[in-house]
Amino acid sequence: MNSEKKLTMKTTGFALTAIAAVAILSVTASAQLPMLDDFSGKAYVKTLKATQTGQTDAHYEALPHGSPVGAARYTYFQVEEEGTYAQSSTLDIGNGVCIVDSGFQNDSALEILYGTNLKGDQVPMELNLSSYSGLQLSFAGIVSTEGLDVNIEIWPSSGGYYVAAQGLPTNGNSFTVDFPFTTFSGAGGTLTQTEVENISYIIIVTEGEGDADVTDSFGITSFQAYN
Repeated sequence: MNSEKKLTMKTTGFALTAIAAVAILSVTASAQLPMLDDFSGKAYVKTLKATQTGQTDAHYEALPHGSPVGAARYTYFQVEEEGTYAQSSTLDIGNGVCIVDSGFQNDSALEILYGTNLKGDQVPMELNLSSYSGLQLSFAGIVSTEGLDVNIEIWPSSGGYYVAAQGLPTNGNSFTVDFPFTTFSGAGGTLTQTEVENISYIIIVTEGEGDADVTDSFGITSFQAYN
């Protein structure tokens, strides 16, 4: 997705990229919810060489047929500033894991967006998570000089957006982080179970904590809802 198509719904530290309209799968509250994303399927690897102005990569990857989060996963990978030694940073998705390996002293960030097709058009998911308590990210581990900031945004069909954020410390072991719906807040207050009956978009943003020269490497193994 090119830089001219920036979303007006910018809430994170770097610009979200835009997405337009074809209705997709609706998951009912009574249905058994499959994994939202287990990062399986075709592998995608992108390496960015840090520069003073930063480097970015936008990519659309097809999700399995019938995925509850739509036809494609959109990723926007960015090296925000050059470290002292101008190292490269790599995004590697596939074989059940989404890995970011930030170059030494590189400050990188990753946005993952659900609710799009392979053409980059906005496709409201009509995802019903009202029988669940929240969202969950499982990590293979985090290695970071200052920790990792993780924001999840939920955009219900009723309008507006809700955000939950957590700062995660370095942890060399696998672990899981819960984002209860009650912790998502927006201009209208706290996200309600009624609003999660019809979710149009979900956005995950990860970025190293601190200001500059942050090195962070991590792997996400799954994204799902939980009871």
